[in-house]
Amino acid sequence: MQEYIYLEIKRSRKSFKTNVKYKDKSEYNVDWSFPITFPVGPFNVSGSFGLRGKIGLDLGATLDPLFCNAFVAPYVDVGANAEIGLDYKVASAGVGGELSILKDKLYVNGSLNLVLQNPISKTYFQISTKGENELSALSGDLYFYVKIDYLVGKKKFKAEIYEWDGFSYNTKLFEYTSKEPAYKDKELWLSIKEIRGLTPYGARNEDLKIKSKSFTVIVDVGAQTYSKEFIDLNGNGLLSSRSSIWQIKIPLSSINPQNL
Repeated sequence: MQEYIYLEIKRSRKSFKTNVKYKDKSEYNVDWSFPITFPVGPFNVSGSFGLRGKIGLDLGATLDPLFCNAFVAPYVDVGANAEIGLDYKVASAGVGGELSILKDKLYVNGSLNLVLQNPISKTYFQISTKGENELSALSGDLYFYVKIDYLVGKKKFKAEIYEWDGFSYNTKLFEYTSKEPAYKDKELWLSIKEIRGLTPYGARNEDLKIKSKSFTVIVDVGAQTYSKEFIDLNGNGLLSSRSSIWQIKIPLSSINPQNL
């Protein structure tokens, strides 16, 4: 007699989101207006003076297993406007003007890309960053306007008298690109025998009422920063190793980034 055994195999699928995008914007608006009205004979002189503007920040990022990018862009846009004219019954006429005081936007972008190579030892990081600034100011125009009240509605007509461009300033503030090996096949050991810092006593042996707590050693190698903290147990601003030597391990690559 034969026996058959049936097994139920359950398969499950899980999807992982490998690309993440983020974008946000914060903005603050300003709109101030100051109306004025006073009579001159049979007419009323009316006008308004205003200040408008906005200050904001755009930012965003893209994250991927082999690539990441981020940007930040603060901006400001401030302008002023004014109108003054004569009102008589159902009609009014006058002059006005608009002035763009300052319009400025700073854009800073940075990216990091892992470029896979064959052999894997030649794999490297592509690093880039740049900053640009767009600025314009003092552009505006003067115009003549007429307002008519039709009792069932109002209509405003404008005719430009003069316009000026002001000035603009668009420039690249900085741009940096670099290739850094991702594969580290060498090691550098930084040996430290003694560290001297501030002592509790001055040049005339006066007590300065200070106490050293620790020393931080920072090493910049190959666009990377390595640091290590050493505690000053005696608080005398002096670290000296008699029995052993402090060491900081720094991984390096034998590949020249210029050859990647």
